[in-house]
Amino acid sequence: MLPTEPNDRILYHNRINGNFMKDIIFTVRRQKTELIFLAASFVIANLFNLYAIVEYGSPMKELLTSLLYVLVFTVVIYLLSVVIRLLFYGVRRLFSR
Repeated sequence: MLPTEPNDRILYHNRINGNFMKDIIFTVRRQKTELIFLAASFVIANLFNLYAIVEYGSPMKELLTSLLYVLVFTVVIYLLSVVIRLLFYGVRRLFSR
């Protein structure tokens, strides 16, 4: 019997070809944690932007006009935090054995 639903077709195809993949579980708690880290990165990027505006005497409208740069810097800070956390947990797990 051939499957009729799209998801059933994928499972049927994977069973035929022997491709059994494990599901990745991204819990609600982990989602909240990552959102908190992303929000903190956004706040830090905005604080750096505000510091630069005050330091160089630029008009306050720069807070809005440089929002794209702030978003890019937010992603950079977030990715840096991900790398640091992965290294920390990797080293911690390595020495806990």
